[in-house]
Amino acid sequence: MEVAHEKPTIYFIWNYLNWGGAQIYFLAIINAALAEWNVTVIVPRGSSEELLRFLNETDVNIEFLENSLDLTNPPSIAGKIHRQLRRVRSEREIVRRIEKIDRTRSVVHIELAPWQSWQLLVSLSLLGTRVFVTMHNFPSDVSPIRRAMWKIRLKIVSNLPRLRIFASNQDTKLKFRNWFTPSFWEKIDVTYTSIDPVQIDEAKATADRTGLRRKLNIPESDVVVLAVGQFVDRKGRWVFLEAGKAAADRIDNIRFLWMMPLPPERSDKERVESFRLDDRFRPVISSEFAESRLDVLRFFHVADIFALPSYVEGLPIALLEAMASGLPSIATDVNAIPEAIKNGETGLLVKAGDPAMLADAIETLAKDLGFRKRLSEAGRLHVLERFSVHDMSRIVLARYREAIRERND
Repeated sequence: MEVAHEKPTIYFIWNYLNWGGAQIYFLAIINAALAEWNVTVIVPRGSSEELLRFLNETDVNIEFLENSLDLTNPPSIAGKIHRQLRRVRSEREIVRRIEKIDRTRSVVHIELAPWQSWQLLVSLSLLGTRVFVTMHNFPSDVSPIRRAMWKIRLKIVSNLPRLRIFASNQDTKLKFRNWFTPSFWEKIDVTYTSIDPVQIDEAKATADRTGLRRKLNIPESDVVVLAVGQFVDRKGRWVFLEAGKAAADRIDNIRFLWMMPLPPERSDKERVESFRLDDRFRPVISSEFAESRLDVLRFFHVADIFALPSYVEGLPIALLEAMASGLPSIATDVNAIPEAIKNGETGLLVKAGDPAMLADAIETLAKDLGFRKRLSEAGRLHVLERFSVHDMSRIVLARYREAIRERND
């Protein structure tokens, strides 16, 4: 009698504590993979309880790293050296973990920047590991010296025989054209940041808009503008508040929410108060309203408009989820965002760092219900048709299977 082979294993790894769209991208793959793969997620100890709860909604094994990256930008030389030492310790620990696994029946999908962690990729390749990396964006403001150094590193990475790179949007793939070797670049698959249509529709059907607004003390007649993501500068937080102040001066019944994983720092709270929006703006900590990913999607329905004035993005999952949920959306004309928003058709694009333009866009949508409805319907249809998790996961899982076959031939 023929004995069935045990399912192969995917190891998803990241070595930093902050989390966001990259982890939601991994969660989408995990949900699609579990029928034919075992899944182990390796994350730093001290990771967000909210994220661990989301992972525990799936049937995955969770393991912990003792070392994590320092993602701050220290001003001193000593601080920069300390940050680099932490990276080295963390990457050595990852290599030691991978040394212990059965690499003939597994693939590793790791979240990192190849131009920074190229030595880790080389080490994993020398172990015979099939490694996948997804790139969500690529820095454009790079000094000439750093650019030359990164180009050398990425040419080395291009020649690793067991490495495949995915780009989570077309903009990112195009930006890599002159950094990798031509043959390596051609093999980069675009596996879009994506949404689960079934989950989106379930959230829409079960969302309690009235209950959420009651909990937040928001009248049903008010127009609510929502942003979702880390409350950090690159997300345009002060542009959002400045635009909010301008819009609130012109519209009596408008309010602003920002759903974030962590509360603002004390200094940030003081700056928030300086905008004098008072109860017109409220930071919402996601763990207070969302015990599951479905709860996060339900929360979108508290709002009438979605706005994300980021300076730098890949293709933000929060924007796609908002559009798929039927929220007319405003975002900045940066990076891959125009792949989702066609200005005036599926949403509105504004210039990064321009609070006046954002305020005008918010005012337009707040006062024109018919326009809001047209953008809502067109945006939802566009995202459901182009950014479905089923299309993304089909490509990713096919590449995993190819890697296992090639490894064992």
